[in-house]
Amino acid sequence: MITRGEIVRSLQAAWELFLDRPQAVRQFDASYGGFWRSFQAIVLIAPAYALTILDAMAEDGLDEPAFMAAKWLTLALDWIALPLLLAGLAGFLDIKRGYMAYIVARNWSSVLAVLPFAAISLLSLIGLIDARLLFLPSIIALAVALRFSYQIARRALGVAVHAAIGFVALDFLVSLGVAMLVGRLFGVAVPI
Repeated sequence: MITRGEIVRSLQAAWELFLDRPQAVRQFDASYGGFWRSFQAIVLIAPAYALTILDAMAEDGLDEPAFMAAKWLTLALDWIALPLLLAGLAGFLDIKRGYMAYIVARNWSSVLAVLPFAAISLLSLIGLIDARLLFLPSIIALAVALRFSYQIARRALGVAVHAAIGFVALDFLVSLGVAMLVGRLFGVAVPI
């Protein structure tokens, strides 16, 4: 079980990583235990993710249990899909040495990456931003999240620019694939 201290240290490390401080990756607990505990960060993501679900339902006039179930399943599968894929490809991609640090940093950094989307959803839900004006802030939040994902790959895996871009693209495509698959299973459109 993760402790409050580990949460604080890991989120501080994620912030340092966001600021592109080279030593930030070393602040994460990339031990075997730290690796597995980092998956518990999904609990911290859940409230922010819930806001995005509620906003999508309000914006599209949805009130379907299938949509909500699909979104939660998408989060759960997306949370483990890339780590499992990379675990299988680590030797081929020559990332065995940095794999655990990358996943730990990615998991904890996801807590920060979801916050802009949650803030946009909250502002929409309380009526401070009209739904028609959400596109630009959402694109900016996506750009920031992709940049953050790039920083994680560069620092944790120690890869070249083109390889880091490849990991960002792979992460995005895996998320998209999971959303599409779950959407088809539930018969609903599931945005990432």
